[in-house]
Amino acid sequence: MSNGANIKDIEETDANEVMPNVWVGSGSDAYEVKDNPKYHLICVLEQKPVGFLKNFSWLPVLSKDEEGFDVARMESLDVISSEIDKLLARGFIVVVFCGAGMERSPLAVAWYVHKTVGINIEDAYCWVKKHRRITTPRMEWIKED
Repeated sequence: MSNGANIKDIEETDANEVMPNVWVGSGSDAYEVKDNPKYHLICVLEQKPVGFLKNFSWLPVLSKDEEGFDVARMESLDVISSEIDKLLARGFIVVVFCGAGMERSPLAVAWYVHKTVGINIEDAYCWVKKHRRITTPRMEWIKED
């Protein structure tokens, strides 16, 4: 339920809760809740979106390798995972988002599940997909640093 005229709750969007207080969504889901102070939004897109001012982190999940292919470096995934932990410890509900919420943000949250729960990345992806059915696993993007 909304907290005010323009302040929405994440449950009013198409985002999905993957773990307690950890949500995966799209850019439009994040934009709808950007003014709600109980959320911290983590954008994992390559380009920083406009319109997000408070409770916002920009942590791109992908970069280019030496041949110009998209890769998700384990170091970057670890940084995102650590940021999620820090934000949860501060009492935020964390919303990890990308464009459509199908590839980048599920990858980042699957890595978080992998690190937090201690399961392999394949099982972590299954975990995420169980909660966010539109997830498209991108294991080929994960590269050692």
